[in-house]
Amino acid sequence: MSCAAAFMTAGPASTACPVRSVTPITRRSNAELIRRHLAVLAELLSLGGGDRSRELVVVTASWSGPQRAPRAAELVAALPTATYWTSVLTDDSIPADEVWLHLWASASHLRGEELSRLLRLVADDVTRGVIITTAEMGWLHAPYDGGADIIAASPGHRDQFRRSHEDWLSAHPSGL
Repeated sequence: MSCAAAFMTAGPASTACPVRSVTPITRRSNAELIRRHLAVLAELLSLGGGDRSRELVVVTASWSGPQRAPRAAELVAALPTATYWTSVLTDDSIPADEVWLHLWASASHLRGEELSRLLRLVADDVTRGVIITTAEMGWLHAPYDGGADIIAASPGHRDQFRRSHEDWLSAHPSGL
């Protein structure tokens, strides 16, 4: 399901994409995209009277064969304290060419320089597979170049985000 289509669903773990924009091609649009990511994260942290200074959990990914490959240098520079968490076999359709997803976790804060550096890597399409949440995992923020998927705690939270950021959404009927 596309992000735009998922935005319209009404399931309990609804997905929204209030950060969505045209893929950034300029420094100015990159800065705007990062500003929007941070604004949405601030709202997510504030849900239910939450504290915006709470610690964030940031999960980054890398892919390789069965042997865990070192993290990309750009990710190490952005999140130097990330700790290896787990690996998951994602494709074994070719026995001699398995694909593994390796996950790394780190702590960050909304106004931390690490988070801005990571979001810039995402906006520049240098890295993928990023998930940002809190220890409680009441919501998930999955940024990508040009936008983000938000897994909201409820349809009400999803709808609240949609109303708050309608001007950020595509005017195209498909939502793309």
